[in-house]
Amino acid sequence: MFAFLLLVVTFLLMIYPFYNPDQAGKRESRLSVAVSFYPIYEIVNRVGGEDVYLKQIIPFGTEPHSFEPTPRDMMEIGNSQLFIYNGLIDPWAKSIADSFPREKSNINLSKYVDIDNNDPHYWLNLENYKKMIVTITEMMSQLNPENSEKFNANAKRFIDEVNSLNTKYQDGLKECKFDTIIVNHNAFGYLSREYNFNTVAIMGLSPDEKPSAKKVAEIIDTIKERSVKTIFFEELASDSVIQSISSETGAKVSSLSPLGNIDPEDIDSGFIKLMEINLERLREALDCQ
Repeated sequence: MFAFLLLVVTFLLMIYPFYNPDQAGKRESRLSVAVSFYPIYEIVNRVGGEDVYLKQIIPFGTEPHSFEPTPRDMMEIGNSQLFIYNGLIDPWAKSIADSFPREKSNINLSKYVDIDNNDPHYWLNLENYKKMIVTITEMMSQLNPENSEKFNANAKRFIDEVNSLNTKYQDGLKECKFDTIIVNHNAFGYLSREYNFNTVAIMGLSPDEKPSAKKVAEIIDTIKERSVKTIFFEELASDSVIQSISSETGAKVSSLSPLGNIDPEDIDSGFIKLMEINLERLREALDCQ
């Protein structure tokens, strides 16, 4: 079905290359960028500002692992000058990027960062996130050289903020009473390795997986053995299993966001602020000084 939709959209783009559903006239003086999901959206928004027409394909508030694009989404990508995607969490994106029959720039960000164990959540390593900023800024500057100086200045300010965030994480998680958190799915490996704490995931790399009864029993044993006080769920994923484990163990339930996507009302908060909120919740769960 996806292949058929892609064929239809490709044909439409060939016969109607100037299709513009609801932004006619607005894109002409700006770089048009489509991105697959939130961590990339934040970079393009911070670097490009008003000089970029920006469209996130996965709607805000939608869990990204199971997303499938609509024909309208494909048209949006096809009419952008630049399409940027994760490369691991969004398999549909590469198919679209490889199939449109016209000149266009695509960035598969997984080729520009350090990947551990094929884990797609690489933006949670802040060194990787800085590499993403640099890669995206370079391509935007190539495509829109008249704004290159502005793009690079914005990118530098953003990287400075990411460096400051990294320092806050290093200092904030340096001395903690506990060393283990329980999470809904295995999205926090980069974060835990970087800041020296352990994560025990109920599900695998996708929150859509269903844990076995044996796995749930193992999690309950871990909570009791390690005196885990808090278990984390994600706002865009079901918390039913987490709530069941909480009832069994008495552990507090809190939210920790991998920031693969966010609710619409959190857009103005931005990546830095949302990561600071994560840090506050980690410090509380690990009982840090």
